Amino acid sequence: MNILERIENKRLVPRYFNLTIALLIAAVSYNLLLQPFDLVTGGTNGVAVILNDLYNLNPAIVIFVLSIILTSLSLIFLDVDYSFSMIYIAIVYPIMVHFTSFVPELIKLNTNDLLIVSIFGGALSGLSNGIIYKNGLSSGGFNVIAKILYDYKHISISITNTIMNVIIVLIGGFFFGFNMVLYAVIYLYIAKILTDRIMVGVSKDKALYIISEHADEINEAIIKDFGHSATIFDTKGGKDNKKAKTIMTIFPTKEYYAFKSIINKIDKNAFMVAVDSYEVKGGK
Repeated sequence: MNILERIENKRLVPRYFNLTIALLIAAVSYNLLLQPFDLVTGGTNGVAVILNDLYNLNPAIVIFVLSIILTSLSLIFLDVDYSFSMIYIAIVYPIMVHFTSFVPELIKLNTNDLLIVSIFGGALSGLSNGIIYKNGLSSGGFNVIAKILYDYKHISISITNTIMNVIIVLIGGFFFGFNMVLYAVIYLYIAKILTDRIMVGVSKDKALYIISEHADEINEAIIKDFGHSATIFDTKGGKDNKKAKTIMTIFPTKEYYAFKSIINKIDKNAFMVAVDSYEVKGGK
């Protein structure tokens, strides 16, 4: 057993505890915000909303049956490690959907305010997915089809997921009105943003890369005027093979315009790239 496997095994219990919390959030969101408002946002949840409205099928049973089918496909075409969390989700999530079905009776929401429903539904979905992905687990559902197509046909996972969700959302729009598609888009957009934020955190810093003929002067200004350190390394242009020096430094986002102003004063032709920096560790 290598060191990575030992680390993962030690984290197994907290990871699945976090997964359970994420599934509880998703179940409450489904019963409180999706099912009562016929909000179809894709995935097994979306199919359950449609089938419940058309045939009065129990959402927990629909989600369970779909999850078992998709988990079986994962076990057949993918590895057991990838499928393990899906097995857990296939069992636990429908149970949570069933036992949280009383939530709408406790919390009465205004059925006319679908925008608020979409915003908070997307936020809860993003929170749930962010927790799952941050713990290195699969969220289950139709994602397994995307993973199979990627492994066997090299089709982009994001493209496949997008196509499947669009089809489910449009079917929901056909039955519940196409204005619901717009609310679903709001829901999915907010869910995506929050999922990313939970996975990588909120950026409070910027990483700045500067290529300049006055690299030494810029480096001195960074140290003297801002009190930050910088790294200078030799680079070479890919087109003309021209050699230059590149400076890399990390600084708080609030200092960006001050940095930019100083660099422009030293070298107005300096090439700069600023990107979000989510984690800074080590160094002296």
